[in-house]
Amino acid sequence: MSASLTRCCQRAVPNLLSPLNVSGLPLVQIRTAKRVKVGTGRGTMDTGRARRRNRGIKVQDGTFVHQGQVLVKQTGLRFYPGENVDISRNYTMSAMCDGKVIVSCERLNPKPDSPLYAPVQKGVIIYKKFFNVYPIRLHGKFRLVDQV
Repeated sequence: MSASLTRCCQRAVPNLLSPLNVSGLPLVQIRTAKRVKVGTGRGTMDTGRARRRNRGIKVQDGTFVHQGQVLVKQTGLRFYPGENVDISRNYTMSAMCDGKVIVSCERLNPKPDSPLYAPVQKGVIIYKKFFNVYPIRLHGKFRLVDQV
């Protein structure tokens, strides 16, 4: 059997190398890449620091604010809303009426679904900063509105 296999291979080899060029040597085709491979574009984006969104206190204690003006931008509850202060889903606090901002440090009384509820029930006293807006009458202070 091995003799028949070698004869088969000898017959197959000349058939593969049958085309000859002018010099009499067999032509061998070599496949090459048509384009240079480059890595995917996903890794080419800038991987620097994340963009910081102007977080922090926007107005100081004792300043006058108008309704809807942002008082604090924060992640999580670092500062708490007091009187006439509204808090949104992303914890941004804004004034609900025109008035003066008062920042006070008060004792925290959390709701039962808060993670701070259990320590307070055990006797831990927690103080947090609260932002309050106390309404005052507008005496010569007007809000400019663009005419449409």
